[in-house]
Amino acid sequence: TFPMDTRSQWVAISNAASYCACSVMADKNKFEAVKMRMEERRAGIERKREARLQMGADQEAIRIFNENFDKGKEDIERLLRQSEELPRSEWSRHFDQLTLACQQLQKLISDSTFILPEFDLKRALGDMSLLLSAVNEQRSKQIPKKKFAFTSRRKKVARDSTDTPAATLEVEDKRQTFYCL
Repeated sequence: TFPMDTRSQWVAISNAASYCACSVMADKNKFEAVKMRMEERRAGIERKREARLQMGADQEAIRIFNENFDKGKEDIERLLRQSEELPRSEWSRHFDQLTLACQQLQKLISDSTFILPEFDLKRALGDMSLLLSAVNEQRSKQIPKKKFAFTSRRKKVARDSTDTPAATLEVEDKRQTFYCL
């Protein structure tokens, strides 16, 4: 070994001490970093587990929606098939029932909008529009709209003024009938 003067010894000792202190601090920081990373991993695993549970709940809600939607759709299709066999006197009530069933199915879709994936939502809306068009087509086929046309009415002159003291003149317009005495 080479002889060292006091000052260089002091610097060497001080450097060694600071290295040891830094190494202890570095070890402590490493330990804290590893501990923090393990805690973050545990929290991440817990979040993923909760997300899986939530996804399971969402999947359950989607399954329930699909069951209810398919049941409602089948009911409407069954009612549509029955509409041709009904007597004329029941058509109005029957189509009111069909309209109500369609409205309930639309409400189910709108209530489930937030839980449904995009594909399921588009499929349900497409099926609903097909059902509505089928109901409207069946309604217009069985209960046609009343035709509206302007008719010109003839002007009528009731009696001669010689028959009665007060002559009555009856004039019919397109909208009103005027009586002149």
